[in-house]
Amino acid sequence: MSSAIKTVAAGTSLGLVAAVATAQLVVALVPALEGESTWAVAASVPFGLFVGALMAAFLVRRGRMVRTFMRLMVETVALAAVLAVGVSQLVIPVAWNLPRLRITTIVVASAVVLSIITSLLLKRLYWRAN
Repeated sequence: MSSAIKTVAAGTSLGLVAAVATAQLVVALVPALEGESTWAVAASVPFGLFVGALMAAFLVRRGRMVRTFMRLMVETVALAAVLAVGVSQLVIPVAWNLPRLRITTIVVASAVVLSIITSLLLKRLYWRAN
């Protein structure tokens, strides 16, 4: 199995774990969502699978072009933050009267931290020192 396929498969798995962890964190820190853990996890699973695969593919592709690992990490964290803002703002309708800013902040912070951890865990599979 090629390194790219291994990276995307591992990224998909880690994306799923990150999505479930983020959903649990949001439910725990937003009182308005108390008792909504099952719904939050179920809603986060497709996003986790998709974003995990997308981020892994990004790492594989950019890992071949970027000269320094630090630049790749900065790009990955920036992409994770932008995706997290977009997803959290699109998924939560205004009509639900939920604290969107608080939820978005939690999701972005979680995405940044988890993207750093995931990038470091997958480094052996995608990084080619130029």
